[in-house]
This record gives sequence, structure tokens and C-alpha cells, in this order.
Amino acid sequence: MSTISNEELFPLFDTFEYGLLLIMPHYNDTAQIDLAFERIVNFFFYSLVAIIAISIWGINVWALFLSASTFFIGFSFLFGSAASNYFEVRKNV
Repeated sequence: MSTISNEELFPLFDTFEYGLLLIMPHYNDTAQIDLAFERIVNFFFYSLVAIIAISIWGINVWALFLSASTFFIGFSFLFGSAASNYFEVRKNV
């Protein structure tokens, strides 16, 4: 029966640890992407459930969309110019 000495065993552990160090950042990035994708899917699902519930109660959903869209379009112009100014300043730094 053959035995493995400590001098032969330590390089194996070092190789295994190095492999884990290479894999773990990729795993963490994948987990973050999965969490972000889950949040996006949950947002659309619960939005659809809310739209269906509002429609069942007899409220005109299209009127709500029209008023909300005009509100969001106004804010998009407001924050769009501020965001472009921020990124132009950050690019020049």
C-alpha cells in the first residue's frame, strides 16, 4: 500500500485552492446576474397580476397607463439631461 507524504499532499491542496479562487468570482457574478434577472421577472409578473386585479375591479387600466406614461415621460426628460451631464463630467475626470 502506497502512502502520500505531506510534501506531496500540500501541492495538491494548493492546486485545489487556486482552482476555487478562480471559480468563486465567476460563481458570485452568476449569482448576481441570476438575482437581477429574478427581480426583473418578478417585477413584470406582479405588474401583470396588478393589471389583472385592477381590470377585475372594473377600473379602466388604459386611462391609468396614459396618465402614468405622461408622468414618466416628463421625468425621463428631467433625469435624462441630468444623467448625461453626470456622465460627461465623470468621463472627463
